[in-house]
Amino acid sequence: MKKLLLLFLLAGVARVGQGQSVVETVDFNSYVSATDNDLANRFLIGRAAAPGLFTQVATGGITGGAVVPPSVANYNLDYYNYCSTYANPVGGLTETSLCFKYNATLVNPNAVVQPVKINFESDAVNHYLICQLRRYVNYQPGVFELSYTTYGANGQTIMAALVTGHWYKFVVQHRSDGGQFNDQVYAKLELFDIGTTGTGTPVSVGSRTVTFTDALWVASTRHTIDIAASRQGGAELLDNFSFNGPKAGSLCTVASSTGQQQLNANLAIYPNPAKGRVTLQFGPGFKQKVARVELLDMMGKTIDAAPAMAADNRLVLDVASVAAGAYVVRVSTDHGNYLRKLTLE
Repeated sequence: MKKLLLLFLLAGVARVGQGQSVVETVDFNSYVSATDNDLANRFLIGRAAAPGLFTQVATGGITGGAVVPPSVANYNLDYYNYCSTYANPVGGLTETSLCFKYNATLVNPNAVVQPVKINFESDAVNHYLICQLRRYVNYQPGVFELSYTTYGANGQTIMAALVTGHWYKFVVQHRSDGGQFNDQVYAKLELFDIGTTGTGTPVSVGSRTVTFTDALWVASTRHTIDIAASRQGGAELLDNFSFNGPKAGSLCTVASSTGQQQLNANLAIYPNPAKGRVTLQFGPGFKQKVARVELLDMMGKTIDAAPAMAADNRLVLDVASVAAGAYVVRVSTDHGNYLRKLTLE
C-alpha cells in the first residue's frame, strides 16, 4: 500500500466489540465550553460541512442544554455523525431518535425545506437509508411529509400540521431481515408530539413502515448515523438524541471536561468525498503541537501511516490504494483530538 503523505505521524485506535447491544442517550446538558460539550465530544462533523455548523447552548432545551441548527443546510453535506455505530446482524433491531422544537415563523415558504433528517450509511458506498420530514413549496403551512429514500426507492406520507412551540420526537427503527434472497430490510419512521415542554405523553402524528431490498446493505457489518436539521425547515432547537441497538464500534472517544476537541474551525479537509489524494489544512491560528495523525476505518483500525512535515500547516493523504468506503481522520494534539469523517470513492 502506498504510504500516506502526512504532515505528522499516524497511530491507531482501540476497537469496540462488535454486536454489543447498548442504549445511549445524549441530552446536550453537558457544557463546559464551546469545544467541550456533548455535541463536540459525541459527534463528528460530516464531509465538507463548515465547522460550527451546529452549536450547543447551555439552556433552552427539554431538560437544560440544546443544539442550534444552521439557518440553511445542504443536507448532502451539512450533517454530524454520532460517534457510536450500529452492528448489522440479521434480525437486530435498532432505534434512533432525535427531538426538535418547531417554530413556523422560521420556515422558508419559497423553498423545499426539512426540519430534521436522520441518515444511516452502510459499509458499501452509496447504500443508505435517509429518513426525514420534508415540506415542498406551496404546501399548507406546517404540513410536512414523513419520507424515506434508499439506494433504489423512496416514498412518503402526508402528515398533519405541526404546532409552533411544540417539541417533536422523530423515531426511526430499522433492521436487516435477510429474507429468501438475503436482501430484505425493514424500517419504520414515526413522529411524536411531546408537547410544549418536551416531556409530555408522546402522541403519534404520522408514521410510515417500509420494506426494501438491498443485498449490500444486509451484507454490511455496520452502519453510521448522520443527523441534519435546518432552522428554515422550522427546527428552532434539537435535543435528546438516542441510540438503541447492537453496537459495532465508536468513531471517537467520548470525553468531557478534558479539553478533547473533536470539532474545530482550524481544520479543513478537501475534497470530500475524495479519490486519489486528500488535503488537510490547518488554519493560520493553529498553534498546537501535533503528535499523531491517523486514517482509520469505521471500526477504529489504522489503515496506513507515514511521517511527513510541511511549513504551511498542510497535510496531504495519498489514498489511491485505499478501498472505497467511509473512514475517519484523527489528529492528536497536545490540547486534544480533532476528527473528520472522510468518504473515499
